[in-house]
Amino acid sequence: MRKQLPVYLMSSSSVLAALTAKPAPAADTLDFVEQETQVFAASRYVQTLAQTPANVTIISADELRRFGFRTISEALQTLPGVYDAASQWPGLGFRGVAIPGDFGSRILYLINGMPIYEPTYGGFFIEHLDIATIMRIEVVRGPGSALYGSGAVLAVVNLVTRTGHDYPNARLWGEAGSHGFRKGYASISGVSASGVDGFASVSANERDGRDFYLREYDSPLTNNGLSIGNDAGDGSRFFGRLSRQMSRGQTWLQAHYVEQDRSDLLASYSTVFNTDRLRLDEWFASVEAGTQQYLFGGQVTARGYYQGFSETGDYPYNRNVPQTGGLIQFLDATDFRSDQFGAELRYERGFASGSRLLGGLEVKRIETHHVDGETSGPFRDGTVDVDRRPRYNLYSLFFQDEIPVGASGTLFLGGRYNSTKIFRRRFARALARAWPTSTNFPNSPPASWSTARRFVRRQFTSPCFRTANRQPTRYGEIRI
Repeated sequence: MRKQLPVYLMSSSSVLAALTAKPAPAADTLDFVEQETQVFAASRYVQTLAQTPANVTIISADELRRFGFRTISEALQTLPGVYDAASQWPGLGFRGVAIPGDFGSRILYLINGMPIYEPTYGGFFIEHLDIATIMRIEVVRGPGSALYGSGAVLAVVNLVTRTGHDYPNARLWGEAGSHGFRKGYASISGVSASGVDGFASVSANERDGRDFYLREYDSPLTNNGLSIGNDAGDGSRFFGRLSRQMSRGQTWLQAHYVEQDRSDLLASYSTVFNTDRLRLDEWFASVEAGTQQYLFGGQVTARGYYQGFSETGDYPYNRNVPQTGGLIQFLDATDFRSDQFGAELRYERGFASGSRLLGGLEVKRIETHHVDGETSGPFRDGTVDVDRRPRYNLYSLFFQDEIPVGASGTLFLGGRYNSTKIFRRRFARALARAWPTSTNFPNSPPASWSTARRFVRRQFTSPCFRTANRQPTRYGEIRI
C-alpha cells in the first residue's frame, strides 16, 4: 500500500485589543538575547552555556519560529543523537538508546524547571503540550539523577513556556490536514498594571484517522490485513502561568491539563484486529505554586505541587485461536490512576571564592490505583476482578557544589539520596570538571575560548507502577 504523506494547511491571525503589543525597548531586546544563552536545567540554577557541567543544547525561540516545527518531538529530532522511537505510543531515543516498552521513562521532562511525569508509566508524553506554548527548549544530554532523581538517565529536557513580558499579545489560529485532521489554538498573554505576568493557552484537535494495511494480518479471517476506520482520536489541552517579580524575589502559579481519547489500529497486545474498540481515554493534570526569595545570604526556593494521571483502557479479545478479526467476545478492562503530592525546599548561595553551593530536600506522596478485569461483549458491563491501591512516600536529599580551581577550570560535585519503603534506597552521584580551551592559538584572548568537560556519573531509575516487580535499573557513564 502506498504511503500517504500528510498535508497541513494553517491559517493564523493576531486577535488583539487592549493588549496590543508595543515596540520593545532596546534593553528588553538585550534581555531576550541574553536569555537565549542561559540554561537552568543543567544545575537547577541559571548559568551560561559555557559554565554548565554538561553537554547542553538550546533550541531558541527564533529556531522554533523559522523552521516551523509542528510538535515538540519534531523540534527535538533535529538535534544530533535524538530520533523517533515511537511504536504504538509516542517516544524519543537519545544517543542510540530507546528501551522498548519504557514509555520514555529514561528521559525527564521539565516545564519551566518543574519535573513532570506520572508514576504509572514513569514518563511524560511531550505531545501533551502545544509547541506554540513553548518559547525555547533546553536539552541536557546524559544522566541527571544526581539532581533530579529517578528518570533522568538519558537526558533532561526543560520546556520553557512563553511569558507576558516577552510576548504580550493574543493569538488565534487553526490547522486542517489530511486524514480528517483539524486543530484550533488560542492564547493570551500580557503584564497587568500591578506587575503580574500572565500567559494562558487552550487547544483542541480531532482526527478521523487513516486506513492501514498490516502484512502480518493478511488473511481472510482478519479482513486481509486492512484496518479500516479505526484510527480516530481527539484531545484538548490547557496551560497557564502567572508570576510576579518582587523586591526580593518572585512567586508563581502554574497549571497544565490535557485529555485525549484515541484508538489503536495496530491491534497491540494481541487484541482483535480491525476494530475501533481498542480505546484509551486519558487525562493528565499538574499544578505548581512556588516562591523564590533572597534570604540568609542566598536564594531560597520553595514549591508545592500536584500531578495526577488517569487512563481507562478497553482491550478487545475473542476466544478463537487465531483470533477472528472484528469479533469481540470480551474486553480486558485495565484502568490506571495515580496522584502525587509533593513539596521541595532548596537553597543556593554563591561565595566570594567563586564557589556556588546548592542543596535541598523533597518530600512526595504517591498514590496509585489499578483496576484490571474482564467484561462480556464489546462494551463494559461494570465488573472487574482486581483492584490494587499501592501508596508510598518518597524522601530525597540533594546537593551540588561548584568549585573553581583557578586556571584548571571548575569542579562540580553532586549527589542525591532517595528513600522509599517499597523500592530500594538509591544514591546517585556526579563528578564533573569544566575548563576553558583555546580554539585558535595558545595566546588567544578568553573571548575566543570554548569549554571542555569531563564527567563521571552514577545514576538510577526506580520502577514505575507497571514495572514495580522489577529491580531498579542503574546506569553508569564515563564521558571524556
